[in-house]
Amino acid sequence: MYAKLGLVEDAQKVFERAKRRDLVSYNTMMNAYVTSEKGHEALALFRQLIHDGSTTFLKPDHMTFTIALKACALVGEAEWVTKIHKMLDEGKIKKDVVIVTALLDAYSKLGNIKAAKKIFQEEQEHCQNNVVFWTAIILALARGDSMEHAREALRLFHRMVKERKAQPNNHTFTAAITACVTLNSLEEGNRVHRLVVDHLGERGLQRETVVVNALIDMFSKCVGMWVQPATSSTAWRQSLGTL
Repeated sequence: MYAKLGLVEDAQKVFERAKRRDLVSYNTMMNAYVTSEKGHEALALFRQLIHDGSTTFLKPDHMTFTIALKACALVGEAEWVTKIHKMLDEGKIKKDVVIVTALLDAYSKLGNIKAAKKIFQEEQEHCQNNVVFWTAIILALARGDSMEHAREALRLFHRMVKERKAQPNNHTFTAAITACVTLNSLEEGNRVHRLVVDHLGERGLQRETVVVNALIDMFSKCVGMWVQPATSSTAWRQSLGTL
């Protein structure tokens, strides 16, 4: 209850006073830490669970590993991402799309795009129809440190759409738009914009604030215009559905 209400310190007191702790309580407390951006505390609890597992007979499950990877990404803990990856490869638990995506995302946020791409290539067959999996690699490449990464992000985005690997969502579109900004390519921006309108429709697009704002940002940067939010955003929102 305390964790869901964001009362992390109160949740921690209850957790520490508990005479018996099960895996649900560990996961709940770790997740509360991560939600409150206390990644170090979440990882400390994860390490405690791993260390005490032989005596408590508690073993991390899919949720435990996923939360731990989020904590690693939050605090830049590359060493533990590698350790968790090794645990998963050793078969400590069967990998599913949620864990694979969390692993890919953790590597990319820590700047290890090479490792993120390797995971995508290795797990593509098992996760190929999952939009979260595709969006994770597209976003990883889009926010990478090179133009080539941005171009690869757009290649994967268009491949996903063309081959109907998965139905793109707002996060997918935003990731593709981010790649267009990195490339400073109005041509690619227009191409993505047309796909957005095709999928969402004109009215649907105007309701999606995150996508609209990303498009406004992209067009203002690629065209070289500065748009005053107070006076111009409404006109831009209306025109984005018809361009």
